[in-house]
Amino acid sequence: MWHLLFHLIRPLLFPEKDANGEKKEASFISISDPKKFIGYLHKVGYFKYTNASKIAILEESFRVSLMLNKGLMGVDDTHTGIPYDYRIYALNAEELSEKGGFIASLRPLKKTFEKLMIPMIWTNESLIVENNRMTYRISLNGKEYIIYDGSRDFPLRAAITKLKTVQMLNDQLKMSGSDERIYLLSSAKYGRIIFLTKKMQNYIAAILKNENIRPMDTKLWAKWNQLT
Repeated sequence: MWHLLFHLIRPLLFPEKDANGEKKEASFISISDPKKFIGYLHKVGYFKYTNASKIAILEESFRVSLMLNKGLMGVDDTHTGIPYDYRIYALNAEELSEKGGFIASLRPLKKTFEKLMIPMIWTNESLIVENNRMTYRISLNGKEYIIYDGSRDFPLRAAITKLKTVQMLNDQLKMSGSDERIYLLSSAKYGRIIFLTKKMQNYIAAILKNENIRPMDTKLWAKWNQLT
């Protein structure tokens, strides 16, 4: 009896700690309690880029999407298409892979890069197609990246292009000294990406256990989509 009671109250007496020795608040919050979930997002600075007049709109959108088990569904400005939180963006792998679509697909993200005081200057775009093979490379802020080099088979090309794109952007974030990184949400072809610190990602992933809605790093996402 006492062993069972101790097991039940132990999390309250000895809460789990993260790598920094801080209490793991996710242990006490569930997806069915969006108010506490959103409250913790405030605590870790999720809304730091959001205009104060838009926070209530985002909170309500998150509350509804969490209750429907759809994860974090942001809200975009109807005029500019830029997300209110400057974090959640749609990223369509099909559009990324189309001729002329790569830079256009990533143009909205420049707003978040500006918030982080990181330029987004594209140069030396090159697409070479030989028989059934294609190579796409581009330079971002002076550093060259090979986004795709392989078969023209579309499903595979689209997924790898999306993966390499996020890896490229994260490399730029790392080089700038930012603690923000881009994580992937949902499927290879469609889906969204989200800017988060590692602390935010750990917290959200601990609550949103459904792999279709939780934010994944590139390594886990590639494995989930059978790219490795």
